[in-house]
Amino acid sequence: MNILVKSIASILMVISIPVAQAMDGNDLLTGYNSYKRVKAGIAAGTDAYEGGLFDGYVSGVFDSEVGIALCVRGDVKNGQIQEVVGQFLETHPESHQRSAVLLSTQALMKAFPCK
Repeated sequence: MNILVKSIASILMVISIPVAQAMDGNDLLTGYNSYKRVKAGIAAGTDAYEGGLFDGYVSGVFDSEVGIALCVRGDVKNGQIQEVVGQFLETHPESHQRSAVLLSTQALMKAFPCK
């Protein structure tokens, strides 16, 4: 009986966890705009959080793809990868409905191609 109660409690806990929403290009662009405001010293409201989320997200994509899909020659300066992804988003508004990881990887592959 005790095992049954624990099993039911575990199932209820898993069911109650909200489903994570995947980020898309629109979410990423919102984060990039916040990131730019933080860098410019004019952040307001949730800019620090959203800008930090963008910064960390893009850094995570970069770190997971170096040596696999990205080939880096020389030093990558602080903020360079964020600017690469942000500028890609600004110049490709037609792709904002795509996943954030796909768009980030696509932008970074253009900047750091493997030949």
